[in-house]
Amino acid sequence: MKITAFLFINIFLQIFRCSPDENIYFVYEHVRHGARSPLFADGNKHYIDHFGSKWEGPSTLTSVGKRTHYIIGVQNRIKYSSLVNFSKLISKEIQIFSTNSVRTLQSIQAELQAMYLPGTLEPLTEEELVIAFPPIQNISSRVLKEIKNLNRSTIIKGINVFPIQFSSPKKLRLNEPEYCPYISKYQSQLKNNMKNEINTFLKHFDEKYGEKLQKYLNKTNRDFMYDFDFIELIIADEFICNYFQGNNFSDFINKTQIDIEEFFNYTKQIKNFYLFHINIDEKTGVMAASPQMKEIISHMNDIIQNKSQAPKMIIHGGHDTTINYIQYFMHYTFQIPITYIPFAANIFFELHKNESNKNFYVEYIFDGVSLLNLDYDKFREKVLEAIWSEEKINNFCNLEQEEKSENDSEKFKTISFVLLITNAVFFILTVIFMSLFIYNFKKIKKQKLSLDLNDSILAGVGKENN
Repeated sequence: MKITAFLFINIFLQIFRCSPDENIYFVYEHVRHGARSPLFADGNKHYIDHFGSKWEGPSTLTSVGKRTHYIIGVQNRIKYSSLVNFSKLISKEIQIFSTNSVRTLQSIQAELQAMYLPGTLEPLTEEELVIAFPPIQNISSRVLKEIKNLNRSTIIKGINVFPIQFSSPKKLRLNEPEYCPYISKYQSQLKNNMKNEINTFLKHFDEKYGEKLQKYLNKTNRDFMYDFDFIELIIADEFICNYFQGNNFSDFINKTQIDIEEFFNYTKQIKNFYLFHINIDEKTGVMAASPQMKEIISHMNDIIQNKSQAPKMIIHGGHDTTINYIQYFMHYTFQIPITYIPFAANIFFELHKNESNKNFYVEYIFDGVSLLNLDYDKFREKVLEAIWSEEKINNFCNLEQEEKSENDSEKFKTISFVLLITNAVFFILTVIFMSLFIYNFKKIKKQKLSLDLNDSILAGVGKENN
């Protein structure tokens, strides 16, 4: 495919252009995983997408994805050789993080294998060779035969297996309800606010491709064309995965006569629409990026203050969403344009020192293109002004709970008010009833006394007559 060839040529050109930078003091890389298989969000258990491709499983890194990240590792080894000793593994020099996803872990592993080449491990001595066996009573002859190929190497060909730490989910995935409960309601509001724009986009997409896709997918009607989730999660995602893997679209082209490059641009628009308008906006992008940006500033401060334990390089393996946060943060803070995030897209924050004036400055790079070059103190000042405090993040993420508490409080007030009125009415009715009862009781008693008195008078008169 054209795009695959273009990616490789572009990366190789970057490698040949780059050279070790003697003035670099720290680098932070955040990289999206490489090309992957589709999400299969429709419950497909056979892993055959709507374009006819068979995949090993859902959302797993492909061969193209591994090779792409290996090339990124080659570039890192060449460009940052003055910063990190890639001939020998020194864990305090570099820290590696990844989200808990197979595709991000595989991507980082491929990158590291290119950064730390085979043969960098120390060979074993004769004494060490004798005891370098696991506590197994009977090791098979097949195992013994195979380990002879190791010779004195610790691991065959000396390939390092580097410790990859899981990123703190709350620091990277604040667009997920598990870590930010209110985000679901907020995203629903975003989607509702964009309802007209979504309908307009889907209508145009249907007019252009609806009839062709309906026939190709054997659909009885075109209702699916007005389901944005289906278009984004199934059509666009599966097409993009095929496109970046270089799969053959001959059957799709023959049956639909759709121009592949044009359709690819439409699928990018669909993904961008989801990422930049429904999944997150500038407000939540700045919020979600704040923990990362705060850490970047902290690490740069440690380097400038010459703290011995400060890592020289940090790599974060992530996703288009996690890169999207940083894009929004940089757009909000430094007015840097937001762009499409392809597989293996990466951003770098590099800390340099100008040897002529001894001042530090920060360079921000997106996919090999330098987008910002700013004095460190100014960069730090603007970042710290923009980031959200932990308290502000917690207040936003728990807003739904606060609203629930407020609603509960309002309900309590309403119930209390109703009870108060009810009790007041009951009290008033009781007072009226008691008053009437006492009044009637006194009236009856008075009437009885009057009758008794009359009887006494009548009785006295009768006696006199006798």
